[in-house]
Amino acid sequence: MAWLRTRHVLLPQGVTILEHLVTQGRQAADQRLWAQLAGPLTLVDTRLLLGMLEPRVEGRRKVIDLGRLRRGVFKPSIRG
Repeated sequence: MAWLRTRHVLLPQGVTILEHLVTQGRQAADQRLWAQLAGPLTLVDTRLLLGMLEPRVEGRRKVIDLGRLRRGVFKPSIRG
């Protein structure tokens, strides 16, 4: 709000309306991003990525491959 006021931007009638406008802008940007990322994918690529979201059982734990990639292979420890 302060940044907008210092630049003499005409503000809507309330913070709630401004929040709504910002949310709409962010959602539109997210949609454009996802369309650009998913647009060039083939059906095989799509199935592989969706398969990484499916949980599978390893021993007594459920593992999601995409989560494993996000965290990395090693866990930080005192010895490590």
